[in-house]
Amino acid sequence: MCGQMTGVARTMAGLIADALRRATPDSITRHFARPTTFLRLPHYPTQREEEGLFGASAAIRTTASSLLLAQDDVGGLEVRNKAGVWCRCLPFPIPSLMNVGDILARWSNDRFVSTPHRVINRSGRERYSQSFFFDPAMQAAPLPSFPACVPAGENAKYPPVIYGDYLMERIDKNYRSHGAQGPA
Repeated sequence: MCGQMTGVARTMAGLIADALRRATPDSITRHFARPTTFLRLPHYPTQREEEGLFGASAAIRTTASSLLLAQDDVGGLEVRNKAGVWCRCLPFPIPSLMNVGDILARWSNDRFVSTPHRVINRSGRERYSQSFFFDPAMQAAPLPSFPACVPAGENAKYPPVIYGDYLMERIDKNYRSHGAQGPA
């Protein structure tokens, strides 16, 4: 299954490069020669909205294409739009949802935006999903914004970054924000 998901994610990376115009597919896919991948199988018990709890609290992913998502028919995934309003996503019968992560937002100089999302299971049934994260190699070369995404005469919004360093920095910030020390 992971091999098939990796193939789909590689194809998506090429399509993203094409969508950015003038960015060759290799300008993205070379960062995925030995990708960092995660497969998560979350289970969300039912909950009441008034509890103020989340099956998965609001998050922005550090990943590149972030994830390919397969979910059951229960629903519960929400994304926050530019106006700050949470919108429910209807479940799809096939793994078809792709969420943009921070690295892709950086590469595209924010042409693609990392979307905050969360899960609230109000269905009265248990919810299951499958999230496949497809990321650059941990020690891939620094990742600058694509020149095609930076307007002439302007600087990129973000400096180049090595994915592994960026990921560890984000994980460490999460630990510190919860009063714990990050990994040693």
